[in-house]
Amino acid sequence: MIEFSSALANDYNYPLWRQSEYLNRQHRKRYHKARNLKHSSSTSESKQDHRQNDIEMAHLEYIKYSLMIIHKAEKTLSVLIKYQSAEPKLENLRYYTQRISSCT
Repeated sequence: MIEFSSALANDYNYPLWRQSEYLNRQHRKRYHKARNLKHSSSTSESKQDHRQNDIEMAHLEYIKYSLMIIHKAEKTLSVLIKYQSAEPKLENLRYYTQRISSCT
């Protein structure tokens, strides 16, 4: 989604995605952090609870970042459709905007 929105924004000189490579790296970093955290094998309840909290926070951070990217892509598509409505390439994007909106 980041690459698609970034390429589209670049085609129409829309500056919102100028740091798309950074956004993509940050998204992957959050994904890998959430995926790689393991449950505690300690017998201590406090250590288990602390690790469980870390896992939940990592997943929550990943979900929030993903939603931010979805909202940013939705905004990009709606702005481009609004200001470039005569462009035939953007006619099909109404469909994608509706699909993105239905995800959130």
